[in-house]
Amino acid sequence: MRLLQYKDLDLRRVRPAFAKVCAAIQAGDFKSPDVKKLHVGGYYRAKLDHSNRLLLQFARHGGQTVCLALEVIENHAYEKSRFLRGAPVDESKIEHQPDTDPAALLATDATPLRWLHATRAEFELLDKPIVFDDEQEAVRRLPAPVVLVGSAGSGKTAVALAKLREASGRVLYVTQSAYLAQSARALYDAHGYDNPSQEAEFLSYRELLETLRVPPGREVSFNAFCGWFDRHRVAAKALGDVDAHALFEEFRGVIGAQPAGALSLPDYLTLGPRQSLLAPEARQAAHALFDRYRHWLAETAQFDLNLVAHAWRPLAQGVFRLHRHRRSAGLDRRAARAGAGLPEDSRPVPAVRRLEPDRAPQLLLLGGSQDAVLARTGGRCGAAPATPGLAGQLSQHPSRDRNGECAAEDQARPLRLDRP
Repeated sequence: MRLLQYKDLDLRRVRPAFAKVCAAIQAGDFKSPDVKKLHVGGYYRAKLDHSNRLLLQFARHGGQTVCLALEVIENHAYEKSRFLRGAPVDESKIEHQPDTDPAALLATDATPLRWLHATRAEFELLDKPIVFDDEQEAVRRLPAPVVLVGSAGSGKTAVALAKLREASGRVLYVTQSAYLAQSARALYDAHGYDNPSQEAEFLSYRELLETLRVPPGREVSFNAFCGWFDRHRVAAKALGDVDAHALFEEFRGVIGAQPAGALSLPDYLTLGPRQSLLAPEARQAAHALFDRYRHWLAETAQFDLNLVAHAWRPLAQGVFRLHRHRRSAGLDRRAARAGAGLPEDSRPVPAVRRLEPDRAPQLLLLGGSQDAVLARTGGRCGAAPATPGLAGQLSQHPSRDRNGECAAEDQARPLRLDRP
């Protein structure tokens, strides 16, 4: 049986005993380490020595059962276990449990493991155990800044959260919706995770902007935009086969998402084919509709978060300049998610928090699908998108071609995570 070790497992005081237990379990010998089932979830324990125990769990991948070493429980202090969360455990009752038979482990006791590396003996744990493949592990180990490009289900969120957990100081995770921010927070906190050297915050794009000032009016919704689009269908015919969703994404993710502000018509027309959702011949009509869109927002007391971010850049930039000399006390890592879909997917928005004016971001991880990252950075893999205060600081001298391809000298490394 294979035994995998949790990445954060602390073995400083029991390393020799742990090696003996590992050898026994891998040989299919559960009797020597006295592996017994706990009456708490699907957890087991093995004896490391007279007073220390090793908390175990079993997982299955295909037809293979794998033992997961989770935590060292010192001095029988089960009540202090991160995973048992205060559940009462009577050691005397455990001793009377029958011996555990590896061949008789029930499938109900084993948590499903989506993927298993052929040789790696370490796993990450969010809401469930995860074994990173070679590409994911390489990204996890890279120093920021990093641009992470991957398809849906390729593990971008898991890798971003794993990197975020390893940071020290104040860290900020920003995503498009409050729901996604809460979901990321739940994954980060899963199984009682705690990093005493870190203070993590999870905010939606709107919540981040509201740390500067609460925008007046109401945020434009896709449903409201659909109504506006229907009233401009005659003008929209010049765009060809473009529906409301595609135009909404073009406005928010391309024209209105550049670091220097909304694109002018000449700049918009010069974008490469991978920097825009629309064909070059349709862009003049699209830009004219964008101008109408902005007037409509003003007339109906609605706001677009990207346009608000552009308008409020002086607020954040002033704070950033004022406290730049105190950067050593600042945010050490910022993880941002970018996504192609709206409204669910994520959008990257690193920024200075007005509520913490003496703190400025140091390093950045930007993740999303290829279309989202290229569109929201104008094809510049090393640049940050529409951002109050810090737009364009990730890569100081980017060089790329008109098609949005990242040049070799970009400071941020674009990495691909694609898995079927």
